Amino acid sequence: MKVCKIISMIERWIWQPKKLPYLYGMKVKFNDNGDVIIAEGNVGLVTLMRQSAFSTNNTNKEYMLSYAARAVISNNEDIRATSEDEFIEDLIKLNHIEII
Repeated sequence: MKVCKIISMIERWIWQPKKLPYLYGMKVKFNDNGDVIIAEGNVGLVTLMRQSAFSTNNTNKEYMLSYAARAVISNNEDIRATSEDEFIEDLIKLNHIEII
């Protein structure tokens, strides 16, 4: 009976891959130009954003701070640049990006 329960649990994991985030990427749409990318979590998303930007920021922290500064100057929007998670939460809340 115990083997049956274990097999049943494994079967539920296999058929419900959304509960296992390491099996799929996060699909994100940028609302300013409509580009769609797939990233592995918030840190991966910020890293991809930094690498595709026309800036000389060497770290995610520098990139987030400069992005937040530009948002304040251009749109008077407050974006937290303390961590990748809070940064992405604010981008979603302010409609800069959209999780698909």
